[in-house]
Amino acid sequence: MEKEIIKSSSNNRIKKLRALISDKALRKEENLFIAEGKILVFEIPDDINVVEYYICEGMESDISKLKKNAQIYWIKRELFESVSDTKSPSGVIAVIEKKKAVFDGTDAIVLDGISDPGNIGTIIRTAVCCGIYNIFAVNCADIYSPKAVRASMGGVFHISVFEKEKREDILKDLKNHNLYALDMAGKNIFEYEFKNGKKYSAFAVGNEAHGLSEKIKSAATEILSLPMSGKIQSLNAAVSLSVAAYVYKFSKR
Repeated sequence: MEKEIIKSSSNNRIKKLRALISDKALRKEENLFIAEGKILVFEIPDDINVVEYYICEGMESDISKLKKNAQIYWIKRELFESVSDTKSPSGVIAVIEKKKAVFDGTDAIVLDGISDPGNIGTIIRTAVCCGIYNIFAVNCADIYSPKAVRASMGGVFHISVFEKEKREDILKDLKNHNLYALDMAGKNIFEYEFKNGKKYSAFAVGNEAHGLSEKIKSAATEILSLPMSGKIQSLNAAVSLSVAAYVYKFSKR
């Protein structure tokens, strides 16, 4: 591959890269997102299309770990550090094409108004660990923001994402699922037996401050909660979803 070292912040590729990092609308328009860091980039699965790489000058020894069919652009170190979205850049950025989402009808997660990209990434990471690969989202932070992608620890490469304008659209897609809403007023999940007749389930978690919408709760098969000691009244959204997914997928009853 031809080696090109970019040294100027006015370079059009640098402008585009910065825009993809910061601009949700552009990521959606271009159907692209950014993955940064050696751990993420070197473990991109074969079925993911990498459009191009941006590598910090001096990291020649690492290019053998990159996909051979993607263009590599080299960036002067000082410029790379100014572009990077991380505090301690590891020198590798990939521009990736979003996968076409196809709903296979299996288990799903519903994100209802989740505003923290770190929570979104953590939920995706947990979902993939539990073998849940369908993510439905409404009124959420961008699932493909750099922070959410990093927090997913590669989970974003394995999921199908369905971003919906209306909650009714999610409920329609999941009409053949058991829908479990996570809410403080629900039944204790550790005492609940998942014995409903439908084969697959979906777990819905709501906004960090306001919880689930009434639309989702009213459509739920069951409202479930995690028990509290009484000293604190709520759990982080990602923690709640993580515990619920593991109870559902791995507990023996």
